[in-house]
Amino acid sequence: MLTTRSVTGLRADGNTRIITLDDGSEIGCKIVLIATGKWFRTLDLPGVDKWNGAGVYYGAAHTEAMYYKDKDVVVLGAANSAAQGMLFLARYARSVTVLIRSEPDWSTYLDSAIRTHERIRLLERCVLREIHGDDVIAEVTIEHTQTGQLERLPAAALFVFIGQRAQTDFAADLLRRTDDGSIMTGLTLLENGKRPAGWQLERDPLPLETCVPGIFAAGDVRNGTRHGVAAAVGDGDAAVSMFWQYLSTI
Repeated sequence: MLTTRSVTGLRADGNTRIITLDDGSEIGCKIVLIATGKWFRTLDLPGVDKWNGAGVYYGAAHTEAMYYKDKDVVVLGAANSAAQGMLFLARYARSVTVLIRSEPDWSTYLDSAIRTHERIRLLERCVLREIHGDDVIAEVTIEHTQTGQLERLPAAALFVFIGQRAQTDFAADLLRRTDDGSIMTGLTLLENGKRPAGWQLERDPLPLETCVPGIFAAGDVRNGTRHGVAAAVGDGDAAVSMFWQYLSTI
């Protein structure tokens, strides 16, 4: 078992699957199970890293919400996760200003609750341009994209809900993925009934198997999965039986 190591590459050599680690070392094996999950899309702003976990949060946990009680906070995002986050934060914050790049894309029942909430203000067609502060965040600069006008807003914290991306860049050159990096598996790999290019086995890919035989994906990293711990555990359990099916073919 290896800990505190990141995977930087994955390749196939015959029936051997080779994993490259961040220290340059390599591991050869017959089977690989990718269960790296997804992580939040992060802000692309100069100097934002110093605020991560100290004013910029990807999510809205109870501890952070309580810490900013009676303060002004800003939320980025327009999907259901952002909507649920802002309603939760509004229980504690003095004000919740929501920056939306275009238009909201959350459920109707959430929209009704948000638009009638006295502490929530929606700013559509706005983007974040800069974070200001010394030891703590004090303000943010936003741009109104339709006019180009810049505006500074008070903000003690920034809560970001701009989606997630599968942690699969290490396999980008080998496996078929969706636009968000999720790994395609099973019958979703078939095109017009044809197996993936380079597939050499006389069977279709197994339900959790990728376009490379012997490499499997489980949990949120897999395209089409039902997100959540229970689904991920189920994938992992099912993958074990598929390992034996694969081994019987090589």
